[in-house]
Amino acid sequence: MAKGVVCIDTDVCVDFLRGKDPGFTNFIKLIERFEPCITAITAFELHLGHIKMRHNDKFADFIALFIILPFDLKAAAISAKIQSSLDKKGKNISIPDTLIAGICIANNIPLMTLNTKHFSRIAGLELIETY
Repeated sequence: MAKGVVCIDTDVCVDFLRGKDPGFTNFIKLIERFEPCITAITAFELHLGHIKMRHNDKFADFIALFIILPFDLKAAAISAKIQSSLDKKGKNISIPDTLIAGICIANNIPLMTLNTKHFSRIAGLELIETY
């Protein structure tokens, strides 16, 4: 049986890399049953954090675990609609979170995140808070 795909948000990845719960345990449980992916935006955030923290420990091995979902034209259009809708409601979230959500919706892939406060504002985005 083929595994389903789930996108893992930056906060879960960071918890995993730090060995911190709840992200660490959720990550382990998720990859046992699903094919993990991250967005190009999460890859950027992880690389930036890696550079700032000056860590050289197996980071490339960690990133290699994932399918990387690109920020393409479809994701750009969906992200723009999300941002416009949130702006009108006065419920803005960070641009990177908007882009991550747009990529997940464009690819019809649920997002595992610890940041449901922001991502729950986005219609059409399937969230997995814990596994």
